[in-house]
Amino acid sequence: INNAPAFFDAFHGNYHLQIGSPCIDAGNNSYVTNLTYLDGNPRVVGGMVDIGAYEFQGKVRYVSLSSTNPIAPYSDWSIAATNIQDAVDAASGGDTVLVTNGVYATGGRPQADSGTNRVTLTKAITLKSANGPAVTFIVGSQVAGTGLALTNAVRCVQIGNAVLSGFTLTNGEAGTFNYPNGGGVNGSGGGTVTNCVLIGNLSTNGVGGGAYRTT
Repeated sequence: INNAPAFFDAFHGNYHLQIGSPCIDAGNNSYVTNLTYLDGNPRVVGGMVDIGAYEFQGKVRYVSLSSTNPIAPYSDWSIAATNIQDAVDAASGGDTVLVTNGVYATGGRPQADSGTNRVTLTKAITLKSANGPAVTFIVGSQVAGTGLALTNAVRCVQIGNAVLSGFTLTNGEAGTFNYPNGGGVNGSGGGTVTNCVLIGNLSTNGVGGGAYRTT
């Protein structure tokens, strides 16, 4: 292949393939000697083996603000989720959550100390926009004051071993004492952020107004 293989997270040693990888269905079945690959799943999916150690298994979950019929697991634009967290919750490891244009300022997941993340990524998935950060926004919520009052603040994204690509993250705030860092995105569990714009985020009681502990 001539293009980058689009591994899930090569920096952290995760060589699963992302959706759209040029390695998918690009191998030669005559070289297949095992029915399963390293994860124990089928070695050949879709008729042709993938290049690499892992066969792409993932599905796509869709998100659109204009969806009028959201039905889990959001496997088509016609039944897309209307907030990102719903689709993330419906995804499994290796899946892609694909988000179309819009300002996503609702939904989320509370933290242990009552602060909230607009999106919490705890699975090994890819969350990406369809058309890039100029038209796709994840918006947190900032509140006035200091100390415990800031448990009402909303961070844009909390990321674990996942990939976040193609969003503008704005107006996020990390203000709580237990999770005070990274108002735009907090990568306390690792994670890769790419092709994103971080603007207008803050951390009141910690560090990293824009981002903290991500690649």
